[in-house]
Amino acid sequence: MRNSNSKGHELEKINEIIDNLKKISKEGFDGISDNYKQKLVYTLLNTVRARDKYKFIDSLSRVMAANMKSDKSDTFKKLAEKTAELQKVSDEIFMKYAYSIVLGIISSKNGEVNTTNINKED
Repeated sequence: MRNSNSKGHELEKINEIIDNLKKISKEGFDGISDNYKQKLVYTLLNTVRARDKYKFIDSLSRVMAANMKSDKSDTFKKLAEKTAELQKVSDEIFMKYAYSIVLGIISSKNGEVNTTNINKED
């Protein structure tokens, strides 16, 4: 009985981490153009399918490093800390964590300029 309790607790912890990764990646990528995010998501999904943790982490780290001087630097620092932990987990857990990051990126708001009112005459 104790074994099922520890598995339940472990599953709870994993789900909490998944939710946190999705939230942090969504916050970090809010305001970045959809076109840029689509390219990144495509790259990340390919690395997940190949179960290539190091390439996934490298691709994501490059994007985060490029945005460290933005107003999202604190969010990207949190994501970088969490991403570093991906190297230590099993392939199965890695895939869950990686997909949650990708879902967070996909669910973030786009950063393209709203042009609906630009050509309106006063």
